Amino acid sequence: FIRGLLLLLFIGAVIFGIMVIAKLDDGVQKIQTAEQSDPLWVASQLQYEVLRLENTLGEYAFGSKTAIDVAMRFEIAWSRINILQQGELPQLIESFQVNGDVIRDLEATFNLLEPAIQGLNTDSLTDVERSEKVEAILFALEGFDLSIREFLVSLSQAKSKSMAEFRFGLLTLSDTVAYLSITI
Repeated sequence: FIRGLLLLLFIGAVIFGIMVIAKLDDGVQKIQTAEQSDPLWVASQLQYEVLRLENTLGEYAFGSKTAIDVAMRFEIAWSRINILQQGELPQLIESFQVNGDVIRDLEATFNLLEPAIQGLNTDSLTDVERSEKVEAILFALEGFDLSIREFLVSLSQAKSKSMAEFRFGLLTLSDTVAYLSITI
């Protein structure tokens, strides 16, 4: 009877150990995914590229940059928006419970601005027309810098909270593994 009881206890401990290790592996995989496709880094790159676009637009208005330079900056910023909306990043941002409306709003604004950016690529614009077009584009982009910054802060806080929860869970699992090893 005692041998059967000990065997049953041993089998139960082994099964419990396997479940703990599987849970630990799942947590490590989630953190690894978050680190490999870090939404915080991509979003900060978006902010940087939007600022570079605004700067290039200003330089274009003064004649020191070309419409091709503006179009290139626009495409790079657009690509950052696309990266944040594809793959695992949207699910990761959603799992952090961060409001991603700024990305959708920026995408909608970029859709509206695309013809205006393409319209800059003509030689028939006077200095006044060029300045007016740039001013209209910059006006459409106004306010996004602050919105993206707030998004970055929320994302950073959520990621830090997630990492702290993971570390606490890892410590708990490590204690469980130690107790399980002693039991086995």
